[in-house]
Amino acid sequence: MTVKIRTFRNTDVAQLCDVWNAHNSVLGPECTIDLLRLELCSLAKPFFCESDLLVAEQDGSVVGWIHLAGLPNEDLSDLEPGAGAIAALCVVPGGDEDQTAAELLKAADQIFAERQILQYAFRPILPKSAFYLGCGPAGSMIGLTSKEVRIRRWLMQSNFKARCPTNVWGLDLGAFQPPIDRQQIQIRRSAQVNRGVDEPYLPWWQACLLGHTEPNAFQLTHRIEKRVLHEILFWTVASELQTTPGSVAWMWPVSLPSSSEPSSSVPTPASRGTLGAPSSGDLEADRLVFLVGESLREFQNDRLDSVRTVSAANDLKMSGLLRRLGFTSIESGVEFEKRVE
Repeated sequence: MTVKIRTFRNTDVAQLCDVWNAHNSVLGPECTIDLLRLELCSLAKPFFCESDLLVAEQDGSVVGWIHLAGLPNEDLSDLEPGAGAIAALCVVPGGDEDQTAAELLKAADQIFAERQILQYAFRPILPKSAFYLGCGPAGSMIGLTSKEVRIRRWLMQSNFKARCPTNVWGLDLGAFQPPIDRQQIQIRRSAQVNRGVDEPYLPWWQACLLGHTEPNAFQLTHRIEKRVLHEILFWTVASELQTTPGSVAWMWPVSLPSSSEPSSSVPTPASRGTLGAPSSGDLEADRLVFLVGESLREFQNDRLDSVRTVSAANDLKMSGLLRRLGFTSIESGVEFEKRVE
C-alpha cells in the first residue's frame, strides 16, 4: 500500500496517541501516552513547530509519525542554530511497518539536508532531549533502550550508528541513608543545604522543557562566607502525568568538572544542574555527594518513593558518585547518530 508523508494537522492528535500506544504496546503501560501528556510534553512547547512533525498516512488513517527537533545551545538559553535531532519515531506494528519507517526516516533526511544539518541523533540523551520528557521508554531521555528492537533495525537500515551507551539510575528512598565519613562531616560543619522556596529561575530552553513539571532547586552554601558552592535541580510531575507507580523525582544530569576553577565562583542560572564551579576534584565530588544526599533526605520527608537520573555510561566519575549514594543502573540505552558525508 502507498504511504503518504505529510506535515502535522491539529486533527491528528488523537491518532498520534493511538499510533504511539500501538508502537509501544510491548513495552508495558508505563510507556503509554494520552492527549494531556502529548499536549504538555510536546505540542504545547514554545519551540514546537508543526512542520517538524511528519505523519505517514495510509487510506486516510495515520500509521506512523516522526518528530524532528532542535537542540539547545551550551547554556540552555536558546536553540542551537544548525543542529537537529529526531525526538520520536512511532509506527503501527504490521506487515508494512518497515516500509513506513523507511519513508519517514527518508523524509527526515530530506528536511535535515535542506537545513544543511549533516549530523543528527535519535532521541539524544538529556539535556539534549527536546520533547516527551517523562514519556515513553526511559522517559525519552537516554536514546534507544535495549527493548526497542524495531526502531534499532530501522535506524541501522537508515545508516545510523551507535554512538554513546547510556544509563537510567534509580534509588529507592525507603531505605536511603546518606554516606557518612570524615569528609562528609567536615563539609556539614562548613556548609549547609538550602531548598529553594520559590520556583527556580531557569534558562529559557530548560524552562520550556520542564514547563509541565514542578522543579526544585537545592543549594550548598558556605556557612561563614554565605556564598553558593553548588546547586542542583530536581523535578517531579503531577500524579495525572505520571507513567510509573509511586512518587518519583528526577535529578537533572550532573557532571563532575575535568578542570579546576576558582572556588569563589558562583553558579549562574545556566549552570543549574551542572553544579557550579569546582576547586578540586575530590573535594567537589564530596561536596556533590553531600548536596545530593541532603536533598534526598528532604524528599524522604516529602514521602517520595524514589529518585532517578540519567548519565552517559562512559562517564565513570558520575557513575562512581551515583553508586556512592546508593543509585543502581535500572535501564540501559544507546544514543544513535547519523552523519551525512
